[in-house]
Amino acid sequence: MTDDLRRALADLADAAGTGAGWDPRAVDARVSRLVQRVRRRRAAVTATASATALGTVGVLAVVAAALSGHLGTTAPADPPPATGPTPSQPTTTEPTAGPPRAPAGPAAALFACGRPAPESIHTLPDQGHLTVAPDLTTGTWDASAPPDLAVTVGATGGYRVTAEVGNGWLALVDDSGVVVGFVVPDDRSAAPLALEPDGTQELTTTTTAAPCDADEPLTGTYVAWPFVEATEVVAELAGSSDEQPAVAVVANPQQVTFAG
Repeated sequence: MTDDLRRALADLADAAGTGAGWDPRAVDARVSRLVQRVRRRRAAVTATASATALGTVGVLAVVAAALSGHLGTTAPADPPPATGPTPSQPTTTEPTAGPPRAPAGPAAALFACGRPAPESIHTLPDQGHLTVAPDLTTGTWDASAPPDLAVTVGATGGYRVTAEVGNGWLALVDDSGVVVGFVVPDDRSAAPLALEPDGTQELTTTTTAAPCDADEPLTGTYVAWPFVEATEVVAELAGSSDEQPAVAVVANPQQVTFAG
């Protein structure tokens, strides 16, 4: 291979490395000139030299083809996005309306399913200068349709008390001292009460019996702890006031019996 051909091949190789700036037509013209030069030299050399030149022409043709492909081919486009069914969004189910199985307010710290009930009303925390007295229906109750529950809420100690007070509940405790269910007020709204010293207010609601374990219905006799929950409690006496955000007001327990 002559020095001229070596330089020509070097030029073409350099073009392959920087092909982004080359015009394919200019490359083809350069290759054509090199081929003509080789053919002129082929006439002046021996058969062996001619074979060498022809081999060089083949090399040039291969390089030219590679350059043409390098300079004329664009990068493949990104593959189209995969088609198929769009994954469905997770669905959420709204909780079914109905009575809770346990209180969620301040009474939750005193009465919770599977936990022991208080030992005595005298061990309970301050009740915001409020009292509650239940009027429980006598006789055997039907767990599928328990009787209405009436409670009387009053102010004590000479205080004037304002509060938002809910209807009455019963926490049901078995003979081992553990809470196993509740009698839940169907109306769980709170009524604004303004009680004068020693004043009272009666609250009445229909109820639902809610065992802690739905697979174990309420049957037999239980100790029933009556209570109400009060919020925004303000007790005033002689120019001073005692404010509490929420309290559970609990009465002495009684017994109730559900039909077996």
